[in-house]
Amino acid sequence: MSYHYTYENNAKDIFRLTMNRIYHQLSGIINIIFTAAMICLLIAKWNAGGVVINVLMILAVMIFPVFHPLLVYGRSARIVEDSAGEIDLTISEEGIHIGAEGKQTTIQWKRVAGLYFGKGMIVIYPDTAHGYVLTDRIVKEDLQPLTDFCKEQFRLSHPGSETAKK
Repeated sequence: MSYHYTYENNAKDIFRLTMNRIYHQLSGIINIIFTAAMICLLIAKWNAGGVVINVLMILAVMIFPVFHPLLVYGRSARIVEDSAGEIDLTISEEGIHIGAEGKQTTIQWKRVAGLYFGKGMIVIYPDTAHGYVLTDRIVKEDLQPLTDFCKEQFRLSHPGSETAKK
C-alpha cells in the first residue's frame, strides 16, 4: 500500500498544529486559567478601578484569546516562508520518500522518531526537530486509512514502544 501527496503547507496548517499542541499541554491549561481569572478580576473590580486600570485589565484578558493566537499565526507565516516549498511525499511499507527543492530522500520506518495525530492532521517526525504536517486539506478522505497505516507501520518498526503521541 502506498499513499502519495504533493502539497505545500500554508500558515493555517502550521497554526492549527501549534495551537493544537499548546492547548493539549499544561501551558494551554494555564492560559485558560489565567484568562478566566482575569475575567473574574475584571468583573469584580470594574467599578473600583479607574479608566487606566480597566483598560489594562481588558488588555490582560485579551492576551491569550487574541494576542497569543495572532503572534502564533505570524510565527506560522514565517515558518512557511522559510520552508522548502512544495513537498512530494510518498508513504509506503518501505518508509517515507520525500522530495523537496530537487532533493530526494527516503526515511525507513525504523528511523521515524515519532508520529502525532491531532484533530484532522497527522505529523510525521523524521527526527525530534522536524515534521511533515499532513492535514485533512491535503489527505482528504485518506485521513483515517493513512492514520491506521502509519500507526501500524510505526508499531511494526518500533516493537515495544508507544505507537504514537496523541
